[in-house]
Amino acid sequence: MRVLSADEATALAWCAGEDGLPGEVDVGLVDPVAAGDVVLVHAGVALTRLDAREAVLA
Repeated sequence: MRVLSADEATALAWCAGEDGLPGEVDVGLVDPVAAGDVVLVHAGVALTRLDAREAVLA
């Protein structure tokens, strides 16, 4: 999912998936994230941040 905005204080980010649907994601495990970052998400929790090459392959 691509990060649209992030709140470091709460470790939550507003992200959009490939389908364009937005959702709130807990980014505490990969904090800090910024708008434009791509994260791998499972059950609403970001597990890792993907680099540009990985994001294209995902």
